[in-house]
Amino acid sequence: MADDPETPAPQDIPEASVARRRGPSIVWIIPVVALAIALWLGYRSWSEMGSQVTLTFETAEGLEPGRTVIRYKDVDIGQVEAVDLSEDLSQIVVTARVDTEMDPYLNEGTRFWIVRPRIGAGGISGLGTLVSGAYVEMDPGEGEATRSFMGLEDPPTIRSNVPGRSFILRAQSGVRAPERGAPVYFQEIEVGQVQGSDFDPATRQVDIHAFVRAPYDELVHSGSRFWNAAGFSVELGSDGVHFEMTSVQALVTGGIAFDSPEGGQGQAEENSVFPLYQNYSSVESSGYTERMPLLVYLDGSVRGLAAGGSVEFRGIRVGTITDVGLDIDPQAGQARAAVTIQIEPQRIDFLEPRTETDEDAYVALRRLVEKGLRAQIRSGNLLTGEQVVALDFFPDEPPSDLVLGDRYPVMPSVPNEFDSITSSVTEVMNQIASLPLDQMVGEIRTTVRSVDGLVGSPEAQAAVASLGQAAQEMQATMRTLNAQSGPLLEDLRRAAAAADTAIVQAGRAMAAVDGALGENAPLRYDANAMIRELTAAARSVQQFADYLNRNPDALLRGRRGGGGYGP
Repeated sequence: MADDPETPAPQDIPEASVARRRGPSIVWIIPVVALAIALWLGYRSWSEMGSQVTLTFETAEGLEPGRTVIRYKDVDIGQVEAVDLSEDLSQIVVTARVDTEMDPYLNEGTRFWIVRPRIGAGGISGLGTLVSGAYVEMDPGEGEATRSFMGLEDPPTIRSNVPGRSFILRAQSGVRAPERGAPVYFQEIEVGQVQGSDFDPATRQVDIHAFVRAPYDELVHSGSRFWNAAGFSVELGSDGVHFEMTSVQALVTGGIAFDSPEGGQGQAEENSVFPLYQNYSSVESSGYTERMPLLVYLDGSVRGLAAGGSVEFRGIRVGTITDVGLDIDPQAGQARAAVTIQIEPQRIDFLEPRTETDEDAYVALRRLVEKGLRAQIRSGNLLTGEQVVALDFFPDEPPSDLVLGDRYPVMPSVPNEFDSITSSVTEVMNQIASLPLDQMVGEIRTTVRSVDGLVGSPEAQAAVASLGQAAQEMQATMRTLNAQSGPLLEDLRRAAAAADTAIVQAGRAMAAVDGALGENAPLRYDANAMIRELTAAARSVQQFADYLNRNPDALLRGRRGGGGYGP
């Protein structure tokens, strides 16, 4: 081969040279771009998933993973991903995703609850979930950021975005707490709602959380008073029948009303504590803070007397009955009612001390007892049979004093009106029973028999017949006199008239004679005497006629008494 002339010599073959390229190859651009797109898509998908939150409920009724949504004001803001049991199986742990836009509102004050159909005292709610299914509602709050929440079993009555303030009403023992959602009224206008209540076993008190909306919350100040405002209430007391009705909702759930008398010191702060009274009557009584306990012993029946009743002075309430008990003396074998009352001196002007130098109320009351002040049971209401303890003055009662007993001073008492009447009737019956009734009845029977025998005797009957005959004869005589007296009286009148005429004529004749004979003539003197006698005779005849006219029976019986025939 070496001798082949066509084969080139070794020194004639060119050598290849290799050059190294600097920087990445363009081929890597495609996978880098693809990786960037994948990372961007992943970040976008992860950011759109939202924040994961954990909700704890008592029950998972209506929740479905992947389908149940979380809403705020009917806008979907998340979804339930999983529903699991807690480790102790006492609760339901719900894992959900909430949109990233809601992260600033995931705070300690944020509340979650399940919206489902509910029928309660406050009404019907959640009917829309019958079609769409249950969902979780969110109510943003304030506080530190968190991702774990304790869900509410019942929807809140007031949303966090409603302006206003909450107050705590402390109900004492015996005061009924209104239901959750019950209305709060101010002058019969609904201004808020009851959010709920808590019971403190240590103090045995119920704290009621009441929310008052703005601007009505400005009406609540330190002197405000709250009381139960039932929808319908009827009170039968010594003052009569009291009827109140607020609203149908208050009738079902109850309600609270309040007022703010003048003189309050500024607006009340958030969560201020106020006492809750049973009714408005209790509110009015709360202004009387002083109490004078007294004990009254009563021997009669105390039916209708109960704790909470009135103590009155001439119809005006001055205190309250606090207890009605029984005091038994085994040795004497006697029993009496022990009634404890409380007098409110602030209701009675002369018992309330005005200065530190004024006498004590018990001293003033003792002086009144010395003047006859006593306690007595009286009827307060005839319809209900309620009794009251009445204070009044009984000046005829024996002297007594305000005795200091073991517990309280003892106010002397008098029997009630019914017992007094019963005692009087019993005394009268005892006096009647002590009479010899058998002897008296026997004597009465004997007297009746004697009278009956006397009336029925022949002599009595003959006397009665004689009296009847005499009466008939007397009537006939009187008729005869009446018939004859008329003509006789007429004749007497004519005679009197004739005498008057004769007197006139005699007067005329005497006047003529007097003119002829002179003033001192004997004939004139005799004529004057005759005229006086005739005048007296005429007057007597006239009087006799008038007397017979008035007394026609005088012709038979004669003139009564002495004197003339004047009236």
